Amino acid sequence: MTFKDQLEKDLDNIFFNPEEFGEPHTINGKEILIVVDNDMLKELELGKTDRDDGMLSDKILIFVREADLDFEPVSEMLIEYDGNQHEITDVLHDFGGYTIILGANQG
Repeated sequence: MTFKDQLEKDLDNIFFNPEEFGEPHTINGKEILIVVDNDMLKELELGKTDRDDGMLSDKILIFVREADLDFEPVSEMLIEYDGNQHEITDVLHDFGGYTIILGANQG
């Protein structure tokens, strides 16, 4: 088994496992398992000074398997996440999945 094969197996069996980290959420009306990691988002936001009041914005960081999406997420794309419209502010494709940062609810 190659490293890539082992990594994909771990993604399915551990990372996205609903008994471990995976949680069911809807993206564009489709329920899939994702991992929400707002602690990672807080770490990423610490070095930024976008807001003067020291408060973090209402962003959400999610990990999604590439195979679970029927589209390629890109920055500035609007998606529906759990029934609310959000703009993708940042996306990284890596290891068979996407790390996506969603901006505040668009209403």
